[in-house]
Amino acid sequence: MEDNNFREIQAQWATVRGRIRQKIGDAQFKSWIKPITLESVFEQKIILSVPSNFIRTRIIEQYLDLIKSYWLVQNLKINDLEIKVSKSSTKKTTKEPSISSDLSKNL
Repeated sequence: MEDNNFREIQAQWATVRGRIRQKIGDAQFKSWIKPITLESVFEQKIILSVPSNFIRTRIIEQYLDLIKSYWLVQNLKINDLEIKVSKSSTKKTTKEPSISSDLSKNL
């Protein structure tokens, strides 16, 4: 049953994305909405993920109300929407040595 519910929510998300694309245009859609993925559904809460905190902030400031309003048209049972940064994008990076430190080794 939950699998069917998630598939239904995925279909709703596809519809919401399509409506947003029509409203804001392709360039804005590709920059801000396309990177959003449907991560999970918990009771009446949708959890969306984005690749970076920068995109998350922009979505919250510019598009969250639009996403919510279009989603309510699709599903009145959804009463909460969370946007979080995906875990795969928060990988640790190794620090590259600076050029000056490399040069100092040769002196």
